[in-house]
Amino acid sequence: MEEENFLELFEQYLDEEEMELKKKNDEEEEEKKKIFTDSPFTIDDTISIGRFVNDFLNIQGNCSDLYHSGLKELGSNYVMGVDNNFANKNPELVYQGYLLIVIDAKHHRGTYVNPMYLKKLLDQKNLKKEFKLFLRKSLNDLRKLEEYLKKYHELEQQIQTNEKFYKMLEETHKVGKYKRLLRERKDNND
Repeated sequence: MEEENFLELFEQYLDEEEMELKKKNDEEEEEKKKIFTDSPFTIDDTISIGRFVNDFLNIQGNCSDLYHSGLKELGSNYVMGVDNNFANKNPELVYQGYLLIVIDAKHHRGTYVNPMYLKKLLDQKNLKKEFKLFLRKSLNDLRKLEEYLKKYHELEQQIQTNEKFYKMLEETHKVGKYKRLLRERKDNND
């Protein structure tokens, strides 16, 4: 009798729509967990594909339903994919910001070279020129020594960061793409 009452109550409260929604949410959570199997990264280490496109590629639009395969259609030469295993083996490159872990609309993970660092590296020639000019600058006012040293360290730090980033491009076999970007920039400036 008690068992029959329990089954009767259970059937009254059983809502199929709610059960389907719960099942779908559980499946999505399971899919998200798969993204990070054998990975040192958590969801906090990732960005959405929409943020990648809008903030890093500077292409505006709603990309919430975009997949990794659709990035090529955007036509940006700054999209440089890297093997996820490379990021797994070199998590410091993600934590330093050189690589970005991007999650698409299907909750699949992709690893990309950070376009912001690419743009800074493309300006390396100008940066080195600025640094040489800065070093030739004479300092007559000792009150400006702190400002001078601060600027010196900023320029030196950016050059070192660019060198580390270029080394990573070599390791990921992306130097050819970088050089193509460099030629395109030169051709557009001529």
